[in-house]
Amino acid sequence: MNSPVKFLKYVQNAAQIRYSAYPVCNTLHIMDTIAIGKIIAQRRQEMRLTQQELADIASVSRRTLIELEHGRNDTSVRRLTRVLMSLGLQIDLRPASPRPTEDQLKEIFKDDE
Repeated sequence: MNSPVKFLKYVQNAAQIRYSAYPVCNTLHIMDTIAIGKIIAQRRQEMRLTQQELADIASVSRRTLIELEHGRNDTSVRRLTRVLMSLGLQIDLRPASPRPTEDQLKEIFKDDE
């Protein structure tokens, strides 16, 4: 992959496509900073981008991207959105699942007792 400019054209086209190939997010409905970071790192690698190339495309520092990929950065929504858009990803907001009841939790963790 020669230059960030070529990737940017690819990304702009890819941004039209919803990327949802990560069953951990769909199955568990959990989106924490570690899960988001893993998705970002995996997608970046699939697109054969280095961290520096993605950082340049998204207009963030490489350090910010490294921290984000490791789930250690409480970055701004603006920076996160730029990184996600650069990868052709988006955030979908939906109502949270209701919290499990005490009986449901006991059933889930019955093997731990």
